[in-house]
Amino acid sequence: MFIFVIFYQLIGRHIISMSSWAEAIRFDSMDQLLQINRKANSEKPDELDQLVKSFNRMQENLNNSYNTLKKNNLDLKKEITEREKVENALIKSETYLQTLIHTIPDLIWLKDAHGVYLFCNTKFERFFGEKKEKIIGKTDYDFVDKKLADFFREHDKFAMAKGGLNINEEEVIYADDGHHEILETIKTPLYESGGQLIGVLGIARDITERKQAEEERKRLEGQLRQSHKMEAIGTISGGIAHDFNNILGIIIGNAELAMDDIEEWRPAQSNLKEIKKAGLRASDIVRQLLHFSRKTEQTKKIIDINPMIKEAIKLLRSSLPTSIDIQLNLPDGIKPIMADPTQIHQVLINLCTNAAHAMEEGGGILKIDLSEVELDNIAAAQFQKISAGQFVQLAISDTGHGVDPTIKTKIFDPYFTTKEVGKGTGMGLAVVLGIVQNHNGAISVYSEPGNGTTFKVLFPVAKKKYN
Repeated sequence: MFIFVIFYQLIGRHIISMSSWAEAIRFDSMDQLLQINRKANSEKPDELDQLVKSFNRMQENLNNSYNTLKKNNLDLKKEITEREKVENALIKSETYLQTLIHTIPDLIWLKDAHGVYLFCNTKFERFFGEKKEKIIGKTDYDFVDKKLADFFREHDKFAMAKGGLNINEEEVIYADDGHHEILETIKTPLYESGGQLIGVLGIARDITERKQAEEERKRLEGQLRQSHKMEAIGTISGGIAHDFNNILGIIIGNAELAMDDIEEWRPAQSNLKEIKKAGLRASDIVRQLLHFSRKTEQTKKIIDINPMIKEAIKLLRSSLPTSIDIQLNLPDGIKPIMADPTQIHQVLINLCTNAAHAMEEGGGILKIDLSEVELDNIAAAQFQKISAGQFVQLAISDTGHGVDPTIKTKIFDPYFTTKEVGKGTGMGLAVVLGIVQNHNGAISVYSEPGNGTTFKVLFPVAKKKYN
């Protein structure tokens, strides 16, 4: 027992202390060193002292390792957190980009250098009528005819060879619903960071409305120029017509006096008749100029256009070839118009004479239709200077040679004529236009070469009746 007590005091109790200390070690208490309750011999440490020293060194190493691991773990967590933030930001950015690309109303696509699709947006899917998954990995030749595919491929190659933007216009048909669009297509080569060519990026924008607006603007500009031209000619015509008419009066009057003084059998009598005939014809041209320039006095009143047409046809029938058949469609009850009867008569004569001239060689049908029409704002906008409302429509059609499309815009110009010299003054349709516009009406022409011509004249229905 004594030996056991001595052993316990010298060694056993210290081993128990070491065991208790070892069991109490925690990562958060690494700073607590092992100490045993004995007097240490600094000059000659024994095995227990060496063991305590080894335990404390082990604890110090564990503590250093733990701190290093803890620091590395914190750095790793921070790195993971930063990476997650970056990944979330990339996912969000890609979502935004995908949403933007797929909601843009333009066609967007990406092909590689061989024309194989790498990407396309929703609008482009409509063009091919396929989903993106079925488009990627294929070429234009898998979806459109060879001619169009060759066209696309040619511009792809040109953009890559050029090394910059290539812009062209093309008309396409959408596969999903068959509608047409005029596209302005921009293609540009796409390179990776190392400068290696990836392929070609394409963006196509619908410019159909813009092209239509440009065409409409050109049409309106042409109408404006025509209007200014007519106003200028009218001003000039009005300025000279009266003086010229006075001169013609003197020429015709003196020719008639000379005819009275010369016997019928003399050659001079025939010459004087030609002078008078030419003077009267020139006087008629002056009257047309005066009507065209709106310088003559007009007497407008409520008139029924139906009997005027019948009267004009009676006068024309005797002068027209028998090869021309006149067909009338003049229903009763057509509302009256406010107009100058003389000028309306002139419109009828001029249009019917032109129609007869178009059928002069082989004959044909001259058709005159009278009807009532009502124009809304959209329909009225197709004409110049008229508003929506009720109109009496006079349609004069022929089965002649028609009007060449290249001169269709010129037929209302003063002095423009397709007739041979001596058969026309070129004032007929110009006068008709002036009269119609002066009556707040409108005139249109439809013609196809070889299939005849139809003139439609609109006169506003009289708003009230005068006694």
